[in-house]
Amino acid sequence: MNTFFDPLWGYKLTYPDSWVSQRNGEIQAFAAHLEALNREYIGFQAGYLLVRGEFNHTGESIDPLWEAHITKISLMVGAKNVGAAPLKIGSGSGYEAEIVMPKTKRQRLWTGILSYGLTILHLMVEHPLDQRDWFEPLATSIIKDLHFIQHVPDLTTAEGNIPLPPGFEPADPCAILTDVNASEEWLAFSGQASVDSLQAFYIRELPSYDWEISEFIPYPNQTTIPFARLNLNREGQTTVLGILPEAKGQQTSAIVIRY
Repeated sequence: MNTFFDPLWGYKLTYPDSWVSQRNGEIQAFAAHLEALNREYIGFQAGYLLVRGEFNHTGESIDPLWEAHITKISLMVGAKNVGAAPLKIGSGSGYEAEIVMPKTKRQRLWTGILSYGLTILHLMVEHPLDQRDWFEPLATSIIKDLHFIQHVPDLTTAEGNIPLPPGFEPADPCAILTDVNASEEWLAFSGQASVDSLQAFYIRELPSYDWEISEFIPYPNQTTIPFARLNLNREGQTTVLGILPEAKGQQTSAIVIRY
């Protein structure tokens, strides 16, 4: 079996050696082969599993998020009868539903949502009805194996023992914080990640490095602050960590740290 591990969203699962995995934004897709990742494909070994991360920046109950999720999917596929049942996988909990598709589509669609802290995973399985016997057991096995992690091992750290997301490299603070002159007060790093996944990463990882989060202003927020901000304390030391969102149409986000 292959192992897939997402260090930002903080989940891990295993899938068959012969299968493929492909990323598109926040969506991680799994299927028997690349052609099967096309929703219109109905040929040999058709079907796929999708996992999408979301950051619950308001900390609200999962119930309205589930209602919005299931309504969106129902409208998208033209489904009318949608039931729901509680879903519990490892330390995550949420809801699942078998979508009753229009008879003309001859497709099976299952969806679920899992919540763990402020991290939410949206799950979707779709395949032709005539391929249910072979696909459903494999997809079910993958989903049951999914689990959230407590901590990513062996992370690189910045000065002051602040963990850095994989792939993030030092950057010029003045190029990122254009309205700040005292560049020597700041450290900056940039990399390929969304602001949502970075917020999920730091909320989970900072306590493992003995940092207490004394204040967290998420992004988006109800203030004029155009980024996420975490005020940190550790043994009398105070630090500000900012997470700047990626520019429109780009995938590069930035992290800034001031001691």
